[in-house]
Amino acid sequence: MVLLRPYVFVSNDWDTPDNDDAMLERQERLHAEHPELLLTHFVGPYTFTDPATPKARADELSTWVRNLRDTRGDEIGLHIHPYCSFVESAGVDCRTSPSFAKPYSDPSGYTVILSSYDKKEMLSLLERADALFEENGLGKPTSFRAG
Repeated sequence: MVLLRPYVFVSNDWDTPDNDDAMLERQERLHAEHPELLLTHFVGPYTFTDPATPKARADELSTWVRNLRDTRGDEIGLHIHPYCSFVESAGVDCRTSPSFAKPYSDPSGYTVILSSYDKKEMLSLLERADALFEENGLGKPTSFRAG
């Protein structure tokens, strides 16, 4: 008899520039209760460009996710919602529509359909995300999830 070992993949999407402490604690609790699990943290590069997220908090978040990568073997992937602060930091004009959730437009860019950016613009976004990940010690992401 061959026993199959199930694989469970858990991902955490950084949908906002500042993941609150309760969200971080839930992931830590998941690790504590299931130490064999590996998590993929889809980090949003807008954590490092949003003016409302203090640098000290962005540093705290990057330290937290690096620690899980280094001590638990978790993966750090890239997650992009095209928040204007991030898009504009890449030298790309921010779009506010079309939105996947709002009837007209989204001035923050959060719900804008990522495919509304053309290939050249998307390359600029990916290059900017790579630079932000490098600057914050997160390494080069090898997985991606669109917002």
